[in-house]
Amino acid sequence: MSIAQPDAPDIAPTALAPDPREAFLHWEASTRDSIDVKRTYIKIAGDHIAGVLLSQIAYWNLPSNRGEIDRLRVRKEGKFWLAKKRTDWVDECVIKPKQFGVPGVISGKFSVRETATKSLLSARHDYI
Repeated sequence: MSIAQPDAPDIAPTALAPDPREAFLHWEASTRDSIDVKRTYIKIAGDHIAGVLLSQIAYWNLPSNRGEIDRLRVRKEGKFWLAKKRTDWVDECVIKPKQFGVPGVISGKFSVRETATKSLLSARHDYI
């Protein structure tokens, strides 16, 4: 028996500890496969899916724990943008493709300064 999660290492409980609970606790402490969603984001957005998306938008716009001033790296038209393909958002937020749409979900639920869909290196990206 192994404890596995998408994008997380496969850890066999017997490989780390004879107790499966101990192996699970080790895996839980070592994995970074999580999203921190504050309840306020869900309340602001009006539902859980939009709350997770808002949480990730906030994450990408806040300074990192390593002291980086900004996580945003794409500069276009004189502005820094959060640029992701829809498939990236779906994978990151663990939602179904039909549950996501920046113009509908994001702009319709709360005020975002500006959104756009543009090409970046010949791939379509949503810019926030």
